[in-house]
Amino acid sequence: MQQSDAAQLSLINILNADRRAAGSQRRKIAKRYVAGETMAELALEYEVGEVTIWGALQAA
Repeated sequence: MQQSDAAQLSLINILNADRRAAGSQRRKIAKRYVAGETMAELALEYEVGEVTIWGALQAA
């Protein structure tokens, strides 16, 4: 599995069914954001738009 595939699967976990795992991923993104990473940096890593990261932060 390529890194981009892994990032995409992580994002799917953030946004979909397994609430416990999704919550954990959202908290991880939120911690990184609070630590100083920008939404743009996180979006690049997860290969999604900043709006998607913003949504994950709102749900965290």
